[in-house]
Amino acid sequence: MGSDVKESLKLYRNYIMNIIRPSYVLQFIGTWMPESIEQIKAEEAKGPTAAAQLFIDKLLELDTEGWYQGLIDGLFSAEYRGLSQALAAKDFRGIQSLEEYKARLNVIRTTVTCNIKPGEVVDHLKDCLINREVEEILQVRFGNIKYGISQVCIAV
Repeated sequence: MGSDVKESLKLYRNYIMNIIRPSYVLQFIGTWMPESIEQIKAEEAKGPTAAAQLFIDKLLELDTEGWYQGLIDGLFSAEYRGLSQALAAKDFRGIQSLEEYKARLNVIRTTVTCNIKPGEVVDHLKDCLINREVEEILQVRFGNIKYGISQVCIAV
């Protein structure tokens, strides 16, 4: 497993960067990049996209046997099942088909951000959010974290 999987990862980089939050995945694949974990987590404090970009860059540096299957398994364990399956099959048509819906959501983002409370809509979005995202959104009710509807839109 070598340059072909790395080329695949480069090809689908933008999809991956717009989907994952590396901190959700690091616990499952951190053994392949222990020296990068803190750096990626620090980058995530600045934003999930920048952290995802760094995460992918670090993955592309790996030469250890089994890292790609570890990535696929780690994504699946972190509840990124669609992304995991797309990488395993090297077929992103299912994810690409969601781009139209994502664009529509971006059109209404401002209206949604200003008029809807995250706790009121999360039950309707459970099918397209991973459990950890749902838990973070629900914590808004208790004031434990600051998580607005714009993050809900990003997560979808």
